[in-house]
Amino acid sequence: MKNMINKLAVKDIMQTAPLTLSSAALAYDALAMMTQHGASFAVVVGADNEVKGVVSDQDLLRGLWSQEFTDSPEIRVEDMMQTEILSISLQDKVEALIEFMVVDREKLFPVNGAGALLSQSYQSYQTRLRLASSNKPRCYPVVENGKLQGLVTREELTRMLSHYHNHVLQARGDLSTTEHANQSVA
Repeated sequence: MKNMINKLAVKDIMQTAPLTLSSAALAYDALAMMTQHGASFAVVVGADNEVKGVVSDQDLLRGLWSQEFTDSPEIRVEDMMQTEILSISLQDKVEALIEFMVVDREKLFPVNGAGALLSQSYQSYQTRLRLASSNKPRCYPVVENGKLQGLVTREELTRMLSHYHNHVLQARGDLSTTEHANQSVA
């Protein structure tokens, strides 16, 4: 499976038509669009598909909360969107993206530039790995020349890994792990 993941680039797994919003959209309208599309975030674009930012349902709910959920708030997407965003390119490797999104390397490998251990007490790799969760965004616009090309989300990465894992199990003729997991959920 590692060989399959190593070969994948962002262009191979991205959403090619992600939900986009205008910065002028009202918060309630944006939430309605996100709900209709089953999305918890959207890319905010200009008329020429230039990425202006991203907005999450949390961002919009925070804005509406600040206005005490009035019926006609003047809260617009531009008031609540995140403009300092991390974007990725079509050629970025999926394996590196997953690591970036979910692992805080400084927590996992607490060493200085010279390789000296920074922690006073020993912790096993497994313990450090549990503590090394990253506070990175859940979605990344795919941008080339300032224009939106697609979107990659943590949920899509999860689906992709599950799909490849099931493919490997099928190729080996060993579906017992997947079948057992499905029975445990039911």
